[in-house]
Order: sequence, then C-alpha cells, then structure tokens
Amino acid sequence: MKYFLYILIALILLVSLTYYFINRRFISHQEKLFEDLQNSNFTESPRIFNETSVLDDERFWELIDMSKREYPNNFNSQMECLTKILSNLSDEEIIDFERRIREKMIELWNYNVKSLYQIIYGNYFSTDGFIYFRFWIISNGKDFFIKSIYETDNLSEDIFKTEDGEMLLVVADNAFKIKNMNRKIDKLPRDLSLDVDYDFGNYRMTGKYISPSDFKKHFPKLTRKF
Repeated sequence: MKYFLYILIALILLVSLTYYFINRRFISHQEKLFEDLQNSNFTESPRIFNETSVLDDERFWELIDMSKREYPNNFNSQMECLTKILSNLSDEEIIDFERRIREKMIELWNYNVKSLYQIIYGNYFSTDGFIYFRFWIISNGKDFFIKSIYETDNLSEDIFKTEDGEMLLVVADNAFKIKNMNRKIDKLPRDLSLDVDYDFGNYRMTGKYISPSDFKKHFPKLTRKF
C-alpha cells in the first residue's frame, strides 16, 4: 500500500509538471505570434462600414450609458434594459447599433487591451474569452472604452470586478426579434453586419506589443491590483 501511494504521488507530480511545461510552451508560442503580428504584411478585413449610418457614434454611446445608469452593478440586468431600449428604435437603428458594436470590437483589438485581459485573467490568451472581455469593456461606456486603450493602467481605479460580456453579442438580435415579433424575419442584425467580423476577420493589432514579462513595468497599478 505504501509503495502504491508513492507511485501515485509520483504520477501526479509527473502529470502536473508535464502540464506546466506544455502550458508554458503554448503561452510562449502564443506570445510569439502576437509579437510577429505587428510586423506582418497582409490585407486587413474592413474595420468600418461604408454605408451611411442612421445611428452615429454619439447616439451609440448614449444608448449604452442609458442602460448602464439603470443598472450600474448588474451586467445581466443592464443587457436586458439595453435590449428593451433598442426594441423601441427603428429596424435601421437596431442594425446600426450592431454595426457600431462591431467597429468598437475591432478598435479594442489592441495590445494594451490584450495586456489588460492577461493581467486580470492570466497569461493564457483565450480567443473567445477576449471577445467577451471586449464586449464587457464596451458595456461600461465611452470613457471606460477610451481609457482601456489609451490610459490602460489608470483602469486600476475603475475595475472592481469583471463580467463575461457575452450577452452583448446578441442584444441587437434580441431587440430586433422583440420589435418584429409579429412578422417573419429573414435576417437578423448580425446576419446583415458580417462585413466587419471580429470573430473571423484578419486584423493587425493596434498599439505596440508588450510581453507579459514586462507587464509590471508598463502597468504597475494594474499588476499590483491583480
């Protein structure tokens, strides 16, 4: 029995060490790809929509702020409120809201925002996790959005907890369904807004690459907090 326990402990240690080294190599590989991305030459996907918008940037942030004021500390309730607000707009405005979100998501494809995500969640970079994180940033309003890109370290004063922002992904679609519940819908806002694609589009990250080993130097307040 004693030898069995020794073998079991040795196996657990072996598995743990193997996972640790594989994880480190994977993260190192991820970081190399992100570092190389800033100097890569490729044709980018569209970052903005060329069509004339009935819902401009100012109005977009006004709608986000309206929902945030109603539910400043409850993301899910904020999204339900935002859905209700949007459902009272025209079809064109709801579609444009989806398009503004997509443009904001591409703006947040930024090295400082990537660093912010990793400081909070760890050095492993989850593609889906980073999508939902960017949605959450948008849900906090224009000032938070701008600070996340240009004054990232100062967000240490504003972040008390983070949320999985996935619900913002479907807000426009849900609002569109509510508004048009009595008629057949051929395409939802997301279906009509695929020209700017934060999921499968090809984009160069804006800003300058920062290695996780340099996070403390570049983001002293954030690294102390998290």
